[in-house]
Amino acid sequence: MQIKREREREKDLTAHKHKGKTMTTQILKKHEAKVNVTQETSKFSLIAVMTMASLVGIWALACLIGGLASSGTGNLVMGYITAVFGN
Repeated sequence: MQIKREREREKDLTAHKHKGKTMTTQILKKHEAKVNVTQETSKFSLIAVMTMASLVGIWALACLIGGLASSGTGNLVMGYITAVFGN
């Protein structure tokens, strides 16, 4: 008896859905997603800072390789010492 009522109800619902020529979906379960805005902002900021730090490191390595290629190791070390300690 109970199964018969459920089938009739389903038929009524599907007939109602197609009658207006618009399809609707029933929501069976509803849940809320709790989002901590502060945590998400911190994650984004950390990722942005780490990305920029990585780019600066890659650029520094490229400059070091370029300096080694153009003037050699001796001139590069001598130039570094002069830059740090002066004449």
